Amino acid sequence: MALALGILAADQTASHWVKPIVERPRPCNVLEGVLTPMGPRSSLSFPSSHAANMGAALVLLLLTFGRWGWVFFPLALASGLSRIYLGLHYPSDVMGGYLLGAGIGWGAWRVVELLKARSSRSRPRAARGPTRGSRKDRRRHA
Repeated sequence: MALALGILAADQTASHWVKPIVERPRPCNVLEGVLTPMGPRSSLSFPSSHAANMGAALVLLLLTFGRWGWVFFPLALASGLSRIYLGLHYPSDVMGGYLLGAGIGWGAWRVVELLKARSSRSRPRAARGPTRGSRKDRRRHA
């Protein structure tokens, strides 16, 4: 759940909140000699939404799987480098996307953890099972 929430929040924040504020054109639209297979694009450049999504995913996978989350790092790096190679983003667009996504990913993790903690506290005691010294426990050991 945290992964879906983090990627969704990172993508929407980068695309619909930050890009319209910064209004940075793509390098393929302003620099001569920068060609991209897709031709000039009308969308904005900073931050890279792909990098924001990858930053959020990487942080969430690291928090979930510990050091095994680093297995995902080459994919996240390749995604960002491909955006630069294709002339769609400046390196700072990709770095900004990674940082934005990492922050949002960490925030999504915290929100889900708080909701899980609150959910476990609000369940009735019977749903959580017998506690030490409960009637069921005493009957079993009598």
